[in-house]
Amino acid sequence: MKPTIKNINKYLQAKVPQLQFVKGHGYFYFSHADDVPEEQCYIMPESIYTYALYQLDWERWTWEIDRAVAQFEIDNGTPANGSLSPFIRISACDRIELEEDEK
Repeated sequence: MKPTIKNINKYLQAKVPQLQFVKGHGYFYFSHADDVPEEQCYIMPESIYTYALYQLDWERWTWEIDRAVAQFEIDNGTPANGSLSPFIRISACDRIELEEDEK
């Protein structure tokens, strides 16, 4: 399969519907999917630092996505199957309060 944003997102969202794969400037990153409500925040997997999709073959892209899914599951404390535990969801306001408590 050819590594395209569409194909990678299809592969990713079959595993974690809450995420989407996006191109940045010189790297690719993970973001909340368009249909995830703003009040739900998740810890995002690390970016993938490669300039262009063609720099990795499909096998390596799926390896990178599988690694990111595993990281997402660890960071968010739940299997990435679309049914995230409600107790680990935090709002943007909660995140600000947590950051202020750490100061």
